[in-house]
Amino acid sequence: MLTVDMPIGVLDSGVGGLSVLKCLRSMLPAEDFIYLGDTARTPYGPRSEEEVRAFVEQMLCFFDEKKVKLVVVACNTLTVLGVETLKKQHKFDIIGMSKGAALVLAASKKKI
Repeated sequence: MLTVDMPIGVLDSGVGGLSVLKCLRSMLPAEDFIYLGDTARTPYGPRSEEEVRAFVEQMLCFFDEKKVKLVVVACNTLTVLGVETLKKQHKFDIIGMSKGAALVLAASKKKI
């Protein structure tokens, strides 16, 4: 059961999402946050979609264990995968960087 006192997870493939976390903390000072930056496996760009999806699933399971109420995907690469396809059986909602994803998709010839 999700409750308002649960933390918000912030997910990135590295440290770039720290700027998103800074904005979130400024806008939502009463909230607790858990930041997870996958610096061990960055960059994600040259990796296959299947490999990146496996990384994301591992990180989302971590957030399940931490009992977050929401996850903000602060990574355009991950958002382009389709935030709605990442949810699976997780109880929390997942929000992506939709503006950045829209820009990337508009410029992409593959349209993954």
